[in-house]
Amino acid sequence: MESSDANPRSLVELLRKNIINAISSTVAPNKWRVVVVDRPSLKIVSFVLKMHEILEHNVMAVQLITRSRQQYPDVEAVYILVPCEDSIARVIEDFKPSLEQAAVERTKYARAHLFFTGALSDSLLLSLRQSSAAPYIKGIDELFIEYNRK
Repeated sequence: MESSDANPRSLVELLRKNIINAISSTVAPNKWRVVVVDRPSLKIVSFVLKMHEILEHNVMAVQLITRSRQQYPDVEAVYILVPCEDSIARVIEDFKPSLEQAAVERTKYARAHLFFTGALSDSLLLSLRQSSAAPYIKGIDELFIEYNRK
């Protein structure tokens, strides 16, 4: 029996569909994007998708938020993160302008589309809304894709 995209038949298919939708729905189809993940989210994403499947959705790079990352100030970023203080602090840091060689202030990415693997607390949401990153955040969504995999 074959499954269709409209009626996923397994949890893996449902997770896969939700992650692909998060990556591809935020930016115009012909525009490039960067996907930024934390380690727990990377485990979830890599469990259901291969790197080439992610890159097929106009993704130019998948970056780990805890590492030093290349700046793409003209490209939008899709973040898939665990809802915690560390992740929020790192997102805010990405949108603090830094000076380039020509003394032009640039952020790490043009805009942010935030997807959290679970529920975002009111206090973390407030931190985002009151931060200097707020004008760059184009959407916040909760995917509810966390699970305990050992």
